[in-house]
Amino acid sequence: MRNISNLLNNNVLNNVNLDYLIKRAKRESAEFYRRFKAHYMYYEAHYLVEALKDIAHENKKSYRGLNNALYFMALDEHHPFKMQIHDAFKIGQRYSSEEIHELLSVIIKDQLFKTLDISQNRCVGHFNNFVDATYTGGIYLVKGYNPREIPEPLIRIPKESPATNYFEI
Repeated sequence: MRNISNLLNNNVLNNVNLDYLIKRAKRESAEFYRRFKAHYMYYEAHYLVEALKDIAHENKKSYRGLNNALYFMALDEHHPFKMQIHDAFKIGQRYSSEEIHELLSVIIKDQLFKTLDISQNRCVGHFNNFVDATYTGGIYLVKGYNPREIPEPLIRIPKESPATNYFEI
């Protein structure tokens, strides 16, 4: 978006100026700026603009997935949420949809204080935002923890910061 480029070029990309853009923009653009504002301190602006543009005309579910993946990657390596995901879903291990639902339900209850009352398919959708896995014959093989090939964040979310502040389930 041109306005974000202007803020970057003038070295004035900050919350105050983004809030100004949000207030002045039409509904769709305002939503884009809100989403950008949520993540710009963690990721390089040009990457973030492209990632958000790619899902701009898709449904809310698409953004929720990107939001969760971006925040997961930005978490400190010792953040309790990230550690619990890594402990539950080991690289090289295989998991069924039922196992994913069971394990992720516990993690979300522990870390986000929410009870997962969702289908296994939706739960696997959340799993796919945190874990890079291949699906073969009804089983998911964990290959890593960066399914969207998100670049390294500029800064990390500290381990003391509650996961409830970031994730949309």
